Amino acid sequence: MNKALIVVAKVNQIQELETLLKSVILHNQNLHFYIAHNGIAKQWFGKIRKRLAGLSVDLTSVRLPEELADTDKSPFRYTLDYHVEEESVLLLSPDMVVTGDLGPVFQKDLGNILSISSVQNQNDPETGTDGRVKVISHHVPKSVNLKTSLSEENISNKMDVSLLMKGRKRKGFENLEETELEKGPVYPIVIHFDTPFKPWSELRRVPYQNVWWYYANLTWDEVILTSPFLLEAQVQSLSNYDYVGWVYTYSDELLHLETLARELPNIGFVVAAPTEVSDSLMSLLVYPNITLVPGVSEDSLLYEEIVRESDFYLDINGYMEVGSVVADMAAAGKPILAFEETKHGDHGQKVFSPDNLFLMIETIRHLEVENLLSSIGISN
Repeated sequence: MNKALIVVAKVNQIQELETLLKSVILHNQNLHFYIAHNGIAKQWFGKIRKRLAGLSVDLTSVRLPEELADTDKSPFRYTLDYHVEEESVLLLSPDMVVTGDLGPVFQKDLGNILSISSVQNQNDPETGTDGRVKVISHHVPKSVNLKTSLSEENISNKMDVSLLMKGRKRKGFENLEETELEKGPVYPIVIHFDTPFKPWSELRRVPYQNVWWYYANLTWDEVILTSPFLLEAQVQSLSNYDYVGWVYTYSDELLHLETLARELPNIGFVVAAPTEVSDSLMSLLVYPNITLVPGVSEDSLLYEEIVRESDFYLDINGYMEVGSVVADMAAAGKPILAFEETKHGDHGQKVFSPDNLFLMIETIRHLEVENLLSSIGISN
């Protein structure tokens, strides 16, 4: 039996749409996509059908009528009523990715809603989320006679981010039974980037940005083989760097960071801040191995993600320490490198003289050797 999926997309969302399709197809078979759109060229549909030849995937183009905007019927409702043949259908948005088998989603007899969204847990009025997530995925048995339009407002609900990410049980919409939100080893089944900040933007503002880029960079030839779920190793394989170090700062005074970036092109450097970043920090984007992450709070998913994926911490920022980041990195067992005048507290940092930058550079280059020695019980 086919898994039916409706995706409503605009002409300017081709890249996002293809990324979503790749993510679904990589982990699922027997699919029927209904692409509801406002004028995507037929040549694009021809290209995608050619790419999908030989796979158990159908693609139906649903050209939305212009008069739909003058009615209270949503594009999802129109597509469901006039085109969908299957009994159940999952509604998806182009700014989503799917990281695993959707079978558990279709097997749940929810009758209404199931979604996992990931947003940065921050108090930013622009996001409209206030640290919580908005449900937009929709699982609708066609036999159900819904009297209201399937608009975003009708299916919106709030769920706590921490509950979703930990896969705990959470009561759904109206009188839905409690359900376990299945996930792969690391990632939610569906990730919805439902804030104004998107993973394809210049600055990193959302968690799981690298997950989106993993699917975006896949060629169509690489989605032929189906995998049960996305592995963290697959996402990490996209990295151009041997190691990743980061600094969390209120200040734009980062001692010798530019020199480190120039001398260590195979090392990635992440500069995160709980605030917006200054023009001087923005100028660091000239270095391809520097990433800026503004507006990230200590209790956010994005903070946890950076701590998890980084290999070492640079205690090189002027002014005060942000929260307990140095202690957090020490607790995570990550090496911490500091200069004498920038060291914050005493957490086992490796401290260098600012006049001996070369020694810090060589230490970063030899992290792999040190990690190997440590793993076999030899202190270097």
